[in-house]
Amino acid sequence: MVIGKSLLSGKTLRKIRKNKGVTQLQLSFKVPVTRESISKYENEVVMISDDLAVLLLNALGVHVENYKKIKGDLNDRTEKRAS
Repeated sequence: MVIGKSLLSGKTLRKIRKNKGVTQLQLSFKVPVTRESISKYENEVVMISDDLAVLLLNALGVHVENYKKIKGDLNDRTEKRAS
């Protein structure tokens, strides 16, 4: 595992949450964190742990294995373009 990397970035969390039409407050009722903490994650003030990332993705109706596959495919495409 690379230090400083998370399964879910704050920017991605924000995109998924907004696409699902969920507010930070609504999301905070589904996971054991405050709305203020969600704001800090989305603004990347605080890194999202992998355990919390799983909870957040599940709360937003995103299957973690599908997310990992999509994220991996996107990373592969980005690396190929860079080479």
